[in-house]
Amino acid sequence: MRAAEARIAQVLKSGQLAWVACLYGQPIGFAFLSVKEGHQGPYGELTELAVHPFFQNQGVGGKLLREVKNSRKRLQLTTLYGLVYRGPAEDFFKKSGFKASQKTVVMAIH
Repeated sequence: MRAAEARIAQVLKSGQLAWVACLYGQPIGFAFLSVKEGHQGPYGELTELAVHPFFQNQGVGGKLLREVKNSRKRLQLTTLYGLVYRGPAEDFFKKSGFKASQKTVVMAIH
């Protein structure tokens, strides 16, 4: 858990928004959002969403993502997005109401 606590502290110092799920005062999951200014107004980039393996598939990630989505209106974000790998994470985001963007292609070198 120390690594999670260190990462949360690092993100908070960076100015990103953070939501942290805790159990008995210990972080078990977190979501980090970076707000940026675009040509159509501010948008949010979900930079990280993680849940400790012991607590996955118990709704923690879904609750964190709902909180991030609920803040969209308050923050007046035109768009909320995140980069997602194919597989279980992709299915999770689709079930949460996210759609694949038709505007982007991810290029990578391996």
